[in-house]
This record gives sequence, structure tokens and C-alpha cells, in this order.
Amino acid sequence: MKLMRLPAAFTLVWLASCAQAPEEVPPLERLTTEVPLIARDDILVPGETCVYRVSWGILPVGEVTYTLRNVSTTAGELLELTAVTRPSAFLKVFLRVSGTSRSLIDPATFLPLASLWTTTDGETSQVRSVDFRQEEAEAFSVKYAPDWQVMRHVRGSGLRDPLSAVYLARLLVVPEEGEEIRFVIVEGRNTHLMTVRGAGRTTGRYLGRDVPCWKLAIRTDRIDEEGRFMDEQPWNNFFAWVAETPHRPLLKMSGKTLYARVTLTLSHRGLHASAPGDERRRADAWSRADRP
Repeated sequence: MKLMRLPAAFTLVWLASCAQAPEEVPPLERLTTEVPLIARDDILVPGETCVYRVSWGILPVGEVTYTLRNVSTTAGELLELTAVTRPSAFLKVFLRVSGTSRSLIDPATFLPLASLWTTTDGETSQVRSVDFRQEEAEAFSVKYAPDWQVMRHVRGSGLRDPLSAVYLARLLVVPEEGEEIRFVIVEGRNTHLMTVRGAGRTTGRYLGRDVPCWKLAIRTDRIDEEGRFMDEQPWNNFFAWVAETPHRPLLKMSGKTLYARVTLTLSHRGLHASAPGDERRRADAWSRADRP
């Protein structure tokens, strides 16, 4: 498999940006903190599939399926994260974020190398593609539709994409209540600061039983290239429930977005059919260990 790349025209924008003298510290890095992670091999199982029901208040609007697998690429062995959103009704606002998202992740750092997100409004499609250069502390992002495109160059260390941020909730060393972790997310024409705060311990429901959980308060604010907050409401402001079981599944996310109050509830966890035998046996053990 080859790594995803941006359109050739965007390379010219990148070359032009290289001619400018870089700042000593990119402005975005003044906003971020360290992102402490626990060992990935103890949490994520290649072949894992998690399905979430999506609702606006009490109205079911669709589901999201997240899948994780190992892939061989020109850059070596990587993790591939995939999210597929399926609406259950023709709700135009929901369709704006429906579609398929795919990310290639460095397994050593859990930082993205490339991401591709295709959405539709029911009539036309839009594509968001990001080429992450983590060693150079920069990313090249483009959002395009049939009749327009927007291209950007973002500088900063530890840049992430929305899909890897979902999985990151399971891998974080949970901050103490009141403490926070901050990192930058790049997608299409937007840059966001995600702030994760510890919100104590609680319980969540899975398979009809109460499961002990860590509760995280997560807020996403849009920022400009100088690290200034945009004069607008947060794009997301919600809570996440992470199970205190060996593989720390994300049981629920609930809160406000720009469009509606949304809840994602884990309805099924399983193993992708393409997982090799050893991974299947390991996933079976994972399922038994996490069962309430």
C-alpha cells in the first residue's frame, strides 16, 4: 500500500512556504502540552471493530463504525484507522459529516502520517486530505470539492487528525481531575485545539451492566495559524466515558457540537474478519477480559 499524497499543485504551495524563515517556536506549540500515553499494545487489538449508535437527543440518526488494522506501506508497517458513518435518515446536517475517514498512524508514536476524509451532503462530495510531516513538525492540508479547493500549511509538533483523536482517548494517561492535556488537530481548512480534562471516576452502561469508567471532559476550539481562538462557540464540548477494563473501550461520548447535541453509544465490539489467527485468539481473550 502506498501512502496517501496531496495533489501535485499543493507541492508548489509548500515549496513557497519553505522560502520563509521559520519562527523559533511555532505559535501553535505555545498552546499545547505533553500528551502522555500508555503502551498501545496493551490496549488496541488489530482487527478490532467498534460500532456506535448516533443520536440527537432521543432521535436516532445513524451509526459510526471504527476499525483498526495493521497495513504494509512504503513507509513500513503502520496502523490504519477507518471510520464509516451511515445515516439512518435523510438529515442534511448529519450528512455533512457522514462518509468515510481513513488515517495511517505511526505505531511507535501514535501520530498520523496521512489522513483522508470524504463527506457528502447528498448531492456533492467534499474531500479533506492531510499529509503530516511529523519529523519536520508540519502538515499540508487541502479541502476540495468539484469546483473549488483550499490548501494550507500548518506548523507545529505532534499534530493530529480527528480520527486518531478518538482512539487517543483510550491511550491517554488519564489526567487528574482539574488537570488538562492540549494538542492540535488539523482537518481540511480548519485547525483546532483539543483540550482534555480529567472529570473523575464514574460508571457507564455496556451489555446491560454498569462498568467503572474514567470520565473525560473534551472541548474543541477552532484556532488560526497564529494560535488565536476564533470568535465563535466551541466546535465540540462533550464528555467521554472510558471503561476501566484491560482494553479501555470508549463506551460513550455525549455533548454539544456546532450542529446539535449528539450522543455516541457503543453498541457492539468485535473482530474484523481479516484478522489473522493469532490476532483472533488475542481478540477473543480481550473480549472476555472486558466483558462486564
